[in-house]
Amino acid sequence: MKTIELHTLREIGKMYQDHFPKRKNPQIYFFQRGNRIFAYSPIFNYAAYLTKEEYKFLTSHELLEKNDIHYDSLINSFLYLPEAENVFVPIEDIGNRQKPSEKKLNINTLSLIITPLCNLRCKYCFIFGGEKDKILDTRQINRIYNQLDVEAMKDIIDQLKPKVLHFFGWGEPTISFDAIKEIVDTYGEKMKYSIVTNGVYFSRRSEIVRYMMENNFDIELSFDGLPRINDLYRVMPDGSSSTQEILATLQEFKKYKGYRDKVSISIIVCGGNEDLILESIRYIESLGFKNIFFEPLEMNGRAIENNIKPVDAVKMAINLAEATIYAKKHGLFVFSKFLPASRNLINVPFGCSFVEGRSIALGPDYNLYLCLDSMSELMVGSVEKVGEKYSIKIDYDKLNYVIEKRYAPNLKNCDDCPVKCGGGCTKCSISNYKNLDYGGESEEYCRARREALARYIELAFV
Repeated sequence: MKTIELHTLREIGKMYQDHFPKRKNPQIYFFQRGNRIFAYSPIFNYAAYLTKEEYKFLTSHELLEKNDIHYDSLINSFLYLPEAENVFVPIEDIGNRQKPSEKKLNINTLSLIITPLCNLRCKYCFIFGGEKDKILDTRQINRIYNQLDVEAMKDIIDQLKPKVLHFFGWGEPTISFDAIKEIVDTYGEKMKYSIVTNGVYFSRRSEIVRYMMENNFDIELSFDGLPRINDLYRVMPDGSSSTQEILATLQEFKKYKGYRDKVSISIIVCGGNEDLILESIRYIESLGFKNIFFEPLEMNGRAIENNIKPVDAVKMAINLAEATIYAKKHGLFVFSKFLPASRNLINVPFGCSFVEGRSIALGPDYNLYLCLDSMSELMVGSVEKVGEKYSIKIDYDKLNYVIEKRYAPNLKNCDDCPVKCGGGCTKCSISNYKNLDYGGESEEYCRARREALARYIELAFV
């Protein structure tokens, strides 16, 4: 690998400015391995050795820390400011961030948790969890939560004015496809659309796929990849396999131009399957898809009841790092919460766009949350019917409190962490630490992120 000159660092910043003119964070990492120091740009997958002169320059300008560095740790990460030609500002010095205003919320994405009903009984689901003998019908589920009303959703969209509508379900959102269609037909090209779906559409498969592709949806399709694994966990209400239904839907997507960019496959990794990541990537590649999400199973609800093992986070993370090298060489894109250097690039000071105040979710209980889960700690508003219209009430004190708490430099256990992930998932932090003060889902997950990043850099650039 060639040694870089100082102007190359500026060129990295310029590449970001050219490709992402509205972003000011290229997420360039410095790290040391043995006697060599590297600069690494994750989005462009660029890394190079630094000379002693370059290291001296950066440390003299307080852009790198002078201290004893562990074998595989990062030294620092920083922001690139286009208006300052040669200045790189440490991430801890981020300032003047926009806080929500009582006059206007700066919401980019509104997530509509449109229904809790589902046509699968995935064994790790926290609601239905493999209950083939206890299928909840519409009347029963409505005792728990009402499905969102279309007119209510339109009123809320008109008030919040998001740029992106994200259709999500604690169940399967396409069960409410007619409601989705009515909303999208109303707003048309004024907005962008995304959805998380299980791909089980039965007789409406062609109609639903065509509509999503024609309306330029970004689609995250949940499928546990290898048929033998999908058959084990993602079952139909009668306990039978869902694999053939999902594969038929994937074939339907392939009829449309651009499907490889619009459709991502989301794989849940359960305990005992950590070594199947590379095999899963190759299988998804053989189906013709290139964007793959890997997420560890959250051990809640029915996962425990159904005796599903918790994932070995560190083992999964290292396997992810190694498999990512294969993926990049084959034009595939792998994403995971354990690969923070290649994800959440916009939200490094925050674990996600919700606790940054750029996204908000409308739950089927007609409350507004800074999460796709209805945790009381993250409930920041409510929706009430006033006459024939629906009115939003926002608790701005609580909204600002959560944002201030989850700002990464304020988190108690993130100060000396080499991985700038913004504190990870807030919901999981609350579950583990019972408050908003600590970043990272758990100590194991934090360690997994560090191990994954170190292993990825070692394999890719050393």
